[in-house]
Amino acid sequence: MKKTNKKISNKVVYAILVTIVFILGVLAQIVLNTSMNNDVVASLEYIEDASVGYRVYYSENPFYTEPYIEEGKTYIQEYVDKITAGFSYEVNYTDDIKRGDYEYYVQAKLIAYNSEDPSEDLWTKEYKLTDLESVSVKDDSNYRLFKSVDVDYQFYRREFLNYKNSLGVNVNAKLVVEMVINNHGSYPNLDDFKYGSWVKLEMPLDDATFKIKTNSSVNQDTHKIVKFNETDHEELYIRVIGILLLILCGFAGFVLVLFIVINKNKLSYYERVLRKILITHDRIIVNVEKLPVLDNVSVVEVTDFDELLDAQGEVRLPINFKEDKKRKIAKFILISDNLAWVYTLREGDLNEDTK
Repeated sequence: MKKTNKKISNKVVYAILVTIVFILGVLAQIVLNTSMNNDVVASLEYIEDASVGYRVYYSENPFYTEPYIEEGKTYIQEYVDKITAGFSYEVNYTDDIKRGDYEYYVQAKLIAYNSEDPSEDLWTKEYKLTDLESVSVKDDSNYRLFKSVDVDYQFYRREFLNYKNSLGVNVNAKLVVEMVINNHGSYPNLDDFKYGSWVKLEMPLDDATFKIKTNSSVNQDTHKIVKFNETDHEELYIRVIGILLLILCGFAGFVLVLFIVINKNKLSYYERVLRKILITHDRIIVNVEKLPVLDNVSVVEVTDFDELLDAQGEVRLPINFKEDKKRKIAKFILISDNLAWVYTLREGDLNEDTK
């Protein structure tokens, strides 16, 4: 009965530990979420969208008669005259902002870089393509702009060749044309906020044929501007309590895992008794696939393995052994002529406390 009580007590301990971990985890989450929610004074979300389109114009040549070449094509450097780029940008807020101030400009960057290591910039020069422009809006949730510029491709190529020829070094170069947008705004209960964005196109200056790449810092993600309360003493205490509950939950979880591992690897009393018998008397015990049939012999049921050892000492024959692991029953049979001695070890018959 005491063995059964021990099994029950292990289950009770396991159930208690699981309950403690669950309760502490839930309490920690509730307390910390309450603390964080109390901190939010105001919030505003926004989504940006930006793109750039372009047309490539060729100078007069004997092969191409079209007025311009559409974007996404491969262009012949020698024939490129100018590139007309149209930049667009839009921002949408989830609510009307009190005021929004937007500054933007378009610039070109000539970047010369190491031919053997494109990541190593050797020379950069910036060219202002438009003046800084400003636009303000009030009590509105949307703003959009469009700006078009002409890019004299051959001018920047000549600039690059002058640099390359004057130094006599092996360099490559690219031209980056970008629109830069700086956003400033205000919203009730929020501090003034600001963020920047850009959209650009990029092309090489030293390839006989080339493609134009476009890129932008803008994605379709929703951005959030949040203002938090200054944490007072009461909220600080709540947060500390939440963190302590979280630590206790982690510790209880560790104890639970340790408890499971220890009990999983621990041998039962039945397993320890059987293991001792097999190791101690390995020379006289034979592990068989099938126990011998006892129909035509007289059977003596012994209640102690020592009695079976006494009989084995008389007849000097091996003891047959087979275990039913699922039922936790081990049988030992010794046969001599028409007499058989049988010892059965059952987990249910063992009592560790009275051994």
